[in-house]
Amino acid sequence: MTKDLLLEVAYGMFRPTLQEHGFRFIKSKEAFVRRIPGGRQELGIPVWNYWPLNFDISLNICIRLDSAEEIIHLFSGSRRPSSSITTITHLRYFKPGPDKRTVARDEEVAAVLTELDDVLKTRIIPFFDAHLDVYALDRAVNRQEPSIDSTNPPWGPAHAVILAHLADNPDFEGIIAKHRAKMQLPESADNPFNRLVTYLRAVRARSDAQGPEGSH
Repeated sequence: MTKDLLLEVAYGMFRPTLQEHGFRFIKSKEAFVRRIPGGRQELGIPVWNYWPLNFDISLNICIRLDSAEEIIHLFSGSRRPSSSITTITHLRYFKPGPDKRTVARDEEVAAVLTELDDVLKTRIIPFFDAHLDVYALDRAVNRQEPSIDSTNPPWGPAHAVILAHLADNPDFEGIIAKHRAKMQLPESADNPFNRLVTYLRAVRARSDAQGPEGSH
């Protein structure tokens, strides 16, 4: 078994379910992608090769909202803004246990991929269908525990605050305070998160001043 062969078998097993639900394999992304209004959803299948024969395989569940990424790129400095992701959810969110499944022998491939295919059909596809807009993502990131998002600081917290802003979450300031506390980040620190907060507060102040017709 090689990495390329393992991926080929995985793609073949997962493709029928994903195509049935509107996903298409995009070679340049090495992921299955579905367009949604104002964004996209992606299922990636990362494989790690540990010489000589062991492999780890997992599933990465990603959602991008263009409105959130337009804001984050004012502060991220990314050279590829179209490739960025708003939330990343790992396998352990859908099924208890490690994020990676290990394949040490050829005869283990079918069992591991069958397990992942079951998670895809019973948990991940319904998850994608339930998270199609900013309000659903705000609930899943800011109003439930655990959050769906596994993105590291400062960008995970930054996305949480952006989602709260776009969804008019009444706990906007509380979400800022929560993430500052988790990051142990002083409000005075020169940090992308703090610069984002300053920007969003200014946007919200202008919107409030304009009244009900003010926009984000």
